[in-house]
Amino acid sequence: MDALPRERLPHTREGVTRKLCLAGHEAYATVNAYQDGRVGEMFLTLVGESGTQAQMYANAALQAASIALQYGAPLRSFVEHWRGTHADVCGFTGDTAMPSATGMLDLLAQWLQREWPEQASGASLPPPEREDE
Repeated sequence: MDALPRERLPHTREGVTRKLCLAGHEAYATVNAYQDGRVGEMFLTLVGESGTQAQMYANAALQAASIALQYGAPLRSFVEHWRGTHADVCGFTGDTAMPSATGMLDLLAQWLQREWPEQASGASLPPPEREDE
C-alpha cells in the first residue's frame, strides 16, 4: 500500500495570530495556510502556562492536527471534535461573536469555524455573524 504524500507548507507562509480570552485566561492561536488559503498548521500558546502539562497537551494536540492537515485531513474533523470539549478553564470570553466556551479547544474551534467556514463546514456551530472590526 502506498503512503499518502505529506504536503508541507512553504518556508514563507501566510498566517494569522489571534488573542483568545476565556474566563480570565489568555492564549494566542496561530494558524498558517498554504498559498491557496487552506489551513496547514495551528499553534496555541497558553499565556503563563509555559512548561506546564496544559501547554504540553495543547502542543501535542495541535502538532498532531497540523500533521494530519498536511496529509489531507479536513479541518472540519478537528472543529467537530473540539467543539464542546470540556476543560478546567471554561466560561465567558468577552467576545460577542463567541460569547462562551467549554474550554480553550472549544474556543479555538469556534474561531476556526468563523474564520475558515468553507473548510470547517459541517461542524455543529451556527453560521458566523461577522462584525466590522
